[in-house]
Amino acid sequence: MTLSRKDVREIIIQALAADTGCDITDFEPDRFKVAELPPDRVDAQFRRRYAIHDPEFHAVTTGEGSVVSASASWLDAARRMKEPIATASSINLDSLR
Repeated sequence: MTLSRKDVREIIIQALAADTGCDITDFEPDRFKVAELPPDRVDAQFRRRYAIHDPEFHAVTTGEGSVVSASASWLDAARRMKEPIATASSINLDSLR
């Protein structure tokens, strides 16, 4: 079986969504999501088999959409950081030179 670039990208997005507790649509262009990192993700097909700790924090981007996920104890702090992170990610670094 030969996989196309599109197939590989879709599998990667599914794995990232499973790892971060979000939906695959959260990685669409110009999306920024803060999600709760589920304490038990065993049922997700493409999830990597890493232990989940509390507290835990993940920040993932595909170059188009971005997801921040945090365990329950850090979720409120991650949500408070959403606006500054979203604003900073929209800065054109070339304009700062």
